Amino acid sequence: MNRIKTAIVILFLVTAFCVCEFVYVGNTVKEFIGRLDEIEKTYANEDYEEALRLAKEADKGWNQRLEYVDMLLYHDYVSEIGVNIAGIADYIEYREDAEVFTNCKKTKRELESLFDNERPSLANIF
Repeated sequence: MNRIKTAIVILFLVTAFCVCEFVYVGNTVKEFIGRLDEIEKTYANEDYEEALRLAKEADKGWNQRLEYVDMLLYHDYVSEIGVNIAGIADYIEYREDAEVFTNCKKTKRELESLFDNERPSLANIF
């Protein structure tokens, strides 16, 4: 009987951890997609200084979240997203219009894919 109780407690803890991880990743993805949208809008309005500030803030924010996100997810994919976010500020500095928008779009797609891979679906389990 104690084994059954222990198994139920462990199952509850694992489920709680998975739900927390899913919510955390989902909130992180939504936040950074929003930040990238804001960078694109600001850059399109030719407010380059503000776009640069937002890009640097996004990079700093990603690096702060990196410790937790990297612990929970596939490291190479998370690192690639970080490199893309860091590159946006460089593209803004040098007024590389196409690269700013392409990199933002690519990074948003990678963030969405990251979240989609975390969804508890049969395709992701098998």
